[in-house]
Amino acid sequence: VGSLARAVQKRSSGAPPDTGPYWFHVDQPAPMFGLEEYKEVGEVTPGSWYLALGTYGDWIHAADEQSVIEGWIAASAARPAPYDNRTDPVRWQRPGVVAVHSET
Repeated sequence: VGSLARAVQKRSSGAPPDTGPYWFHVDQPAPMFGLEEYKEVGEVTPGSWYLALGTYGDWIHAADEQSVIEGWIAASAARPAPYDNRTDPVRWQRPGVVAVHSET
């Protein structure tokens, strides 16, 4: 909980994320915790893409493709998608967030 509390505090203070945005998936189901509290609000599951809005330490501020669920997941659960492995990297956008990887 300590590292999650630090991630929440960093995001709440307006500090920029360490990395992001980027698309990712998970190999196994993982819990998603609320943005401002530490209770489970959902789950990320294999077979879906998720948008990492930002990584703060050991935690990812993430959202599902439809923006229905948003919260924190452990960064260790995420598998970032290589750019060429996505069929449409900008399937979904939020105001102020462009989820595009550059090909470098």
